[in-house]
Amino acid sequence: MFYRRVVALALKKLHEHKEFIQEPPTSCDEEDNWGDTGKTLFKMIREQVLIDGKTGRVAFDEHGDRTHAEYSIVNVQERRMLAIVGDFLHQEAGDAMNLSLNLSSIVWPGSSRAQPRGYSMPTHLRVMTIQETPFVYAEPVTDTQMCLAEDEVLCPFTNTSTQGARIHGLRSGE
Repeated sequence: MFYRRVVALALKKLHEHKEFIQEPPTSCDEEDNWGDTGKTLFKMIREQVLIDGKTGRVAFDEHGDRTHAEYSIVNVQERRMLAIVGDFLHQEAGDAMNLSLNLSSIVWPGSSRAQPRGYSMPTHLRVMTIQETPFVYAEPVTDTQMCLAEDEVLCPFTNTSTQGARIHGLRSGE
């Protein structure tokens, strides 16, 4: 599989650049920089490009999603038959992935040929994050400039039912 080769090439690059690879944590309670190694490795995986993969060119976008791929969109129809109803392909023009669906060939839930109306989602959401180590760390900050790291965000709303509202800096767990 291509992913073995991509990961192997990224690990080779990590070694060639003499990146410091930390020992992994021995428990979830440890705070260390193990996540830095993971972020560096992920960055190096995204940088890999194979021009001769079994399915052609293998490359990744800035989010780590594969580009230059070919996917068939399959619909489960009567008697569990699989029908190809579209594809998600790389288009050379524009150098982007393109979704193409034949909506009239889709069998929707309840064996209906009519597309359901669906519903609209609100465009403004309020997200609540609960401090739960090792997934989310919250640290009191006195200066909002302290929250400038890539994986940190300023959280001006805190639980006011406790003693005094404080501003916290949140960062994702490693």
